[in-house]
Amino acid sequence: MNAVRGPIRWLLCFLFAGLLMRVWMWWFERPSGVFADNAELVLAIVIGLLNDSMLFVSLLALLILTALTKPLIARLFLAISILLWILFVIVDVFFWIDFDGRADRLVFHYLAFPVEVLVFLEDQFALSLLIVPLLLLVYLIYKQMLPGLNALQSSITGSTRAWALAAVCILGGLIQWQLEPIMPWPSRHLNDLGSNGMQKVFHASLIDETQWEGVYVSPSPADRHQSSAGLIASNTAHKPIAPAKHVLLIIEESLAGPNWWDPQRRAKYMPNFDRWRKKGVYFSYMMATGTRTTRGVEAMLHGVPPLPGIALNQRDGYEKLSSLPRELQNAGFETSFVYGGWPGFSNFKPYWSAIGFDTVYTRDDFKDKWFETSWGVADEILFDRVLQEMDEKTRQHERVFVSTLTVSNHRPYDFPEGRIDYPADQRKQEYAVAYADWALGQFLDKAEQKPWFKDTLVIVTPDHGPNPSGDTLIPIDGYRLPAIMLVPGQPPAERQGVGSLMDIPMTVVSTLGLKNTEGFIGRNLLEKNVSGVAPVEHDYLLGLYNGHSLTVLRRNESIAAWQRGAQGKLLPAQPQQQMSDAALSLFRYAHDRYVQPTTGTAQEVQLGAALPVYSLQYLLKRTNARVQH
Repeated sequence: MNAVRGPIRWLLCFLFAGLLMRVWMWWFERPSGVFADNAELVLAIVIGLLNDSMLFVSLLALLILTALTKPLIARLFLAISILLWILFVIVDVFFWIDFDGRADRLVFHYLAFPVEVLVFLEDQFALSLLIVPLLLLVYLIYKQMLPGLNALQSSITGSTRAWALAAVCILGGLIQWQLEPIMPWPSRHLNDLGSNGMQKVFHASLIDETQWEGVYVSPSPADRHQSSAGLIASNTAHKPIAPAKHVLLIIEESLAGPNWWDPQRRAKYMPNFDRWRKKGVYFSYMMATGTRTTRGVEAMLHGVPPLPGIALNQRDGYEKLSSLPRELQNAGFETSFVYGGWPGFSNFKPYWSAIGFDTVYTRDDFKDKWFETSWGVADEILFDRVLQEMDEKTRQHERVFVSTLTVSNHRPYDFPEGRIDYPADQRKQEYAVAYADWALGQFLDKAEQKPWFKDTLVIVTPDHGPNPSGDTLIPIDGYRLPAIMLVPGQPPAERQGVGSLMDIPMTVVSTLGLKNTEGFIGRNLLEKNVSGVAPVEHDYLLGLYNGHSLTVLRRNESIAAWQRGAQGKLLPAQPQQQMSDAALSLFRYAHDRYVQPTTGTAQEVQLGAALPVYSLQYLLKRTNARVQH
């Protein structure tokens, strides 16, 4: 009886902790009104308790399995389970605050780069001060659970019923490891409220990202490579639009969101971006392809739509992707990437070197790093190096392509004192935005005085929005970005049609009059009145958005859709056949071309087949590569 009593108490405590977590999430989201429907809120909590119970069965099954061995192994597993459970609660809180959702596959990406992440966590949260309280809490819970474990082990050795219980629990655990969390709503927040982070991460480790058949709805064989989205570009030569000799791509970390779209906050925190957008071609409806920097870089440097899971530029074989720097390199451009962050994080330096950048600079290459955070050097230091690079390279070479990625508008939101009229020691995001805007304005003002500026196509755009926003399965309201193109010979203008970061390579190729030998997917954003669809991805979901409707491909071979209502809010709707067909064709085309090619042509390369699961395989592979390096 004591053997049964222990697990029941553990289950009740487990469920109570999960309930408290959901109450906190509800309270945190209360101002947004996403949990206004009390009936759905209660149902989400009930389903959440069911998901928690399924997870508990898995952990109990493994505990019983270890209890059949030596006591030391069972006790060690118990302690590790408690530690992991507490860590996932902490991670869930962090993810909910920063990413507006539960922990997901991104955990594996962070674990693959432990040095950079630990430095950041120590700087931001004083991680070392939390280790002792964390271990003390683990020990206290362990001491409370140990008598139940001892009773369980004693019962297993002498009771047939216990063996039956062990068999049932192990079977239940095995089933749970193969099942997705129950998430039945078209509401992202309700689904996340009803799930739990540990379960989502465990399930993510089992997903094979190279699979399409039997996972997503597929178009008929005759239509599988025909995209009615109008995004698949030809390789015909283009007539030059602008007499540009050079290209400068400035990728601004998260420089979007309410600080831009709210006119009052824009005037307060982003006056320089506002001033410069009036000097160039301003795109008021540029769309990110995802919520991470790797997604933005993937779109802007490769001209490919996002595919489920890890970004293509983070998989094995990324050097075979269509590449903007390689296209420009082959056209006679000297290419450079200037980055003030960690060279190894996200495998950035080897990746940029492999796709066509002749020179890659990282924080290790800055001699005068008089101000740097755990994430990288301050934006003004970065821009001084970009200015130097443009000066030197344009004197030495006829054509130059320089790209850069800023980091100041990123946690921990530190920046030099005295640059803007806001205190630098409060680590507020809006103040970091104001500093990033100041540094960008200073750079562009200086660049405008340089002889190379009048011959340069300058592109300034965020990589993604600051936070996911909206209750649709893909939080599309947070994907909208402002972007500027300073085009030689082109007067200032505003383009309000929907564009995508994925369209940037095709726009550059078209503007310079190149042939698109790399086979970029996308459209020329500088064509008059261009407005189309934007491909997006989130948490293994794929979508197509046209400004007023969103179509989402789910992993259970179903299609969901939303339409903007009278007040601008996206409301659930019936999928439109044209949008569904376009989404299916486009993403299937990209999948066949980059993941599982069917024709074997030079353009259709095998990518990521050696790394089919974004899981512990990814973590171990990246860690091993770093150790060898």
